[in-house]
Formats: sequence, structure tokens, C-alpha cells
Amino acid sequence: MTVTLLSSGLVDVNLQDQQLAKLLVEDPRPVLMNFTANLIRECLSAEPPVATQGQFVYSLEVLSQLDQAGKATEESVILFYSLQTAIDAIVNRVVCLLDDLRGIRRNQETEQLREKLFDYFQQWITIFQISASPEKGFVLFITKLTKQGILKMEDVSSFFFRVCAESSVNSYIKCMTVGSYDYAFLALDAMSRLIVYIIKYHGDASGVNNDQAKVYYMTKILSIFVLVLANLHEEQGPNFQQKPFFRFFSSLVNDLHGIESHLGPVYFQLLIAIR
Repeated sequence: MTVTLLSSGLVDVNLQDQQLAKLLVEDPRPVLMNFTANLIRECLSAEPPVATQGQFVYSLEVLSQLDQAGKATEESVILFYSLQTAIDAIVNRVVCLLDDLRGIRRNQETEQLREKLFDYFQQWITIFQISASPEKGFVLFITKLTKQGILKMEDVSSFFFRVCAESSVNSYIKCMTVGSYDYAFLALDAMSRLIVYIIKYHGDASGVNNDQAKVYYMTKILSIFVLVLANLHEEQGPNFQQKPFFRFFSSLVNDLHGIESHLGPVYFQLLIAIR
């Protein structure tokens, strides 16, 4: 009956809350506590709710004090449990929403970085294609990447080589699809030359063991390329195309041979890394 009166507006919720709180303070009988707890729970769980939790602030405060004093009834315990459960559910929804938003933001940031790295690789392909001396262009190009921090941070540099590998293979597939056979291997050859130049000029930061640093860096890049190969093989299944990967590795061996005299003894270690 009371819920109906509150719902119809014949009885003001805030006034009812104040009256119940006053009665509970003056005479906290279990029957009155149960009535108050049941009333609040029914008002909050109705569809639509008859009142909000904030409209029973005084009654809830008195019931909480009685609970802390060890005078809680079964109905008041159920009320507070249901309120806590509702709060936990809201918190969980908020946490999930925040996680979703963070995930969306991370995906957006990743895609923005991917586009940026892809643009850098396209710049290198242009240098490789039109420059009479790609190595001179490489020095300026790699200086630019270094200033941008792309090769300094492990995760970003790995992502860069992954983008290079994926876009090289995609470029081959696209060229073959549209019949641009003369350019099918351009990106793959450009990536091979980029790696070889990086290895040629790469060294240990401390200057102690440059050869070991070159082998480590080569192994890292090759691991990324092999990972791209494995992912594409799994995605494409029987339609997997081996030719772009064969071209890349053959170009890499050929380009390494071109700087063999500069590499010295580490040349054979690099060949073993490719094996």
C-alpha cells in the first residue's frame, strides 16, 4: 500500500524517508526496521523505480548505524546486500566500459602508428627505386627514423619491420593481381636492401662487440619476417604464396654478398642466421 501511495505521488518520498528515520531513532523495533528495509527495496526494484537510493538517505543512514551496533534484522541485511550487489554491478559495468574505451584508444593509436610506419617505408621504397645511390639516401633516411625514435624503442622498431614485411608481401600480391609484374618485387627488394644497410651500419652501443650486435639485429628482423610468413600461411592455407618470401630471402643473401668485404668475419654468421 505504501509503495502505491509513493508511486502515485500522494505521499512524498523524501517526507516518508524523514519520518521513518525519526521513528527508527526513537524506537528501533525489528518490525519497523523490516518494514523500512522492505519498503526501500521494493521502491528501488520496481519497474520503473518508485524512488532512488538517494531519496532514502536518512532511513538508510539509521539502518546502517543500527547494523553497526549489532541490531540488524534479516531484512535490513538483505537490503544492504542487494544495494552492495547493485553497486558492484555498476562498478563492473563502468570498469568494462573503461576497458573497452582503452582498447578502442589503443587500437586507434596502433593504427595511427601503423600508417606512420607504412609511410616511412614507402619513402624508403621511393629512395631505393629512383636514387642512383640508395646508400646515400639511406643515411638520411635512417637518421630521420632515429630522430623519430622508431629504431630506438624495441617495440616500435619491431612493429616497423613487421609493417615493412606485411606491406612488401601485400604489394607483391596486389601487383600480381593487377598485372603490374615489373613492380611486383620492388617493395621486397627495397626491404632486403634496407635491412642490409641497417646491418652494415649497426653496431654495439658500447662499441665492445659490433659483430654480435649485427647478428642479434639480423636475427630479430628475420624472426619478425618469419612470423609474418607463418601468419599468412595460416590465413591463406592452400592459397599461400611462397614466391614473395623466396624472393625476399634470395635478395637478402645477394645484398649481403654485396657488402661481404665490409662485414668481414661476421658475414658468415649472418648467413647462418638466414639459414
